Amino acid sequence: PPRRDRLTLARAVAEVLELEAAALRQRRVRVERELDENVVVLGDLEKLKQVVLNLVVNALEATGEQGSLRVEVAVVDGMAQLSVMDDGPGVDPAILSEVFAPFFTTKPAGTGLGLALVRKLVEQHGGQVRLRSRAVRGAVAEVRLPLASPPDP
Repeated sequence: PPRRDRLTLARAVAEVLELEAAALRQRRVRVERELDENVVVLGDLEKLKQVVLNLVVNALEATGEQGSLRVEVAVVDGMAQLSVMDDGPGVDPAILSEVFAPFFTTKPAGTGLGLALVRKLVEQHGGQVRLRSRAVRGAVAEVRLPLASPPDP
């Protein structure tokens, strides 16, 4: 089971983006960040970083060369929300219901475990994840997690 430490979701995102900086530069992918540093959740930093990493790597693969990626952390409807948006081709609506199933993949060398792991880790943290195509171009992965209660004074 995941640890339950108080942490800012923006920290997990920032650490993953730093880890992936070379790959992003190499592909000349532009990254926009809007990270609310006040969004605090109870969770396991390493497991949440794995969630972010899988979503960022998927988005990076979808955008290809010279694409763009937008990562946001905010409070939405009383929940912490992480959004990873890319400007790749989007997700075929015919497979949306299958993308979180273990071993389902559209990649020639993929294992089909990345999004299945994301869903498992998010659910272990009491959250939900969804993937959808954007109206114009690309895809959005949204992770919602319960906010941590304010610390005792």
